[in-house]
Amino acid sequence: MADVSMADVSKEKLRSILAQAEAAAKKIRAQRVHVLALQFLLADDPPSDAAGLKRLKGFVSGVIDKYHHEGLEAGARDLTCVLNMAAASGASLALNSSFPVMSEEQLYEALLAHAQEIPAGSTAFSRVEAALFAVKLAQEYLLPRCVEHLAQITSPDDTAGEPPQAGIGGETGQPAEEKVPQESGGSLEQASDYVDRALILVNLAVQHVDLAAAVMSSFVDPAAEEDDAKSSDDSDEFVVIT
Repeated sequence: MADVSMADVSKEKLRSILAQAEAAAKKIRAQRVHVLALQFLLADDPPSDAAGLKRLKGFVSGVIDKYHHEGLEAGARDLTCVLNMAAASGASLALNSSFPVMSEEQLYEALLAHAQEIPAGSTAFSRVEAALFAVKLAQEYLLPRCVEHLAQITSPDDTAGEPPQAGIGGETGQPAEEKVPQESGGSLEQASDYVDRALILVNLAVQHVDLAAAVMSSFVDPAAEEDDAKSSDDSDEFVVIT
């Protein structure tokens, strides 16, 4: 069934909405690269000493703070702007009233189910809404939980009250036992799981926005769309993910 949500929206306004959607997709797509890098990092062999654990914690938390929070937040703002502009232009949004009241885990499952079978009556803007919730859930819940689980892993340096050992091997003269990071309350496996799930949602958001943009493009005359393509950034080629 054809999407009629934009039937009453002028082409001029729709071009502005489309440009905003493409800007959102570009920002979110950039963050996907960083999430993927974290996924590979956490899937690697765990650090064998306290120094390695400290470096891993610092790198992961730094990347999430610097890139994902600011980048995903910018993408979410663009998606919110798309919905606001569409509503103001007279488009039919057909938003999902249950998304805002779900718990984080319920929302995660609902977003996956929504992507598997788009509900009847949904519009291109229904996809934009789903993308917005996917981005916000990754940004505000899944990635911070990754950092929390890493922070809860203790290292030998965190252990207080242990008397220093004399010499290399202490009084026994035996080689000192190598101290390795201990998982107490958090784990690398759990941290990695949160990153995996965040990546699923970021991928889902990009797919939703690309498909929504494809529908919007079909309502814009080909000549104007060609002009937009010539002025766009060649490094961010528009691709529809199916």
